[in-house]
Amino acid sequence: MRHLASLLFAMALAFVPVLSASGQSVLDITRAMDVVTERFAGRIVAAELADGRPEEGVPVVFDFRLLTETGAILRVRVDPFASIIVDVDGYGLVEARRTGRESDAQ
Repeated sequence: MRHLASLLFAMALAFVPVLSASGQSVLDITRAMDVVTERFAGRIVAAELADGRPEEGVPVVFDFRLLTETGAILRVRVDPFASIIVDVDGYGLVEARRTGRESDAQ
């Protein structure tokens, strides 16, 4: 239930315009979810807007938990301004990674 609440909260944030210091707006969370599922096979089970780390170079990130097809959990962090994955962690990362052909087929 906690994961569902986190996901619903993050989805609600998609409708709140957040601006970076340069005035750039945050990516819609549904597009950020597409970025994750285009790159990794699995299902997003949790999401939140989190503080960015210094090495990520952005003030906030979308922080997703992805349940892979093998049952592993990956943590995927997405830059909400540039629509790119800035960090991935978890077991089964290599197995969950989609190749270009798999992404095109879906």
